[in-house]
Amino acid sequence: MALIVVIEESPLMRPALRDLLQLDGHTVITTGRVEEALGLLDDIIGVELVVANFAMPEMDGAALVQRLRTDTKYQTVPVLMLALDGDQKVSRQALDAGANNCLVPPITVEGLKSAVKHILNGDRSG
Repeated sequence: MALIVVIEESPLMRPALRDLLQLDGHTVITTGRVEEALGLLDDIIGVELVVANFAMPEMDGAALVQRLRTDTKYQTVPVLMLALDGDQKVSRQALDAGANNCLVPPITVEGLKSAVKHILNGDRSG
């Protein structure tokens, strides 16, 4: 299926997201740090999706997406933001910055799987 990079600082959420995506047949690389994720994106060819928590300590989701979109190496890699502690305002910030989709609570397994499927099938607006 797809090669997905997950950026999630929570030591509980990171493996849960990895396992859920792997159950759908994806290859998943996880990291808890934004800078490490950017290094992975430099080193790994073929990343098809970035799934990231909006509220990361190093930089928020809007700043992450803006950084990805201004770098030619990353500007076409789709981004799915998870605003685990957010609302529609946070979602709008992520989308305005260039994220393909942003899920807000309540985030369900089916909702996450559906968003990933839509983005990977070419529906860049998730």
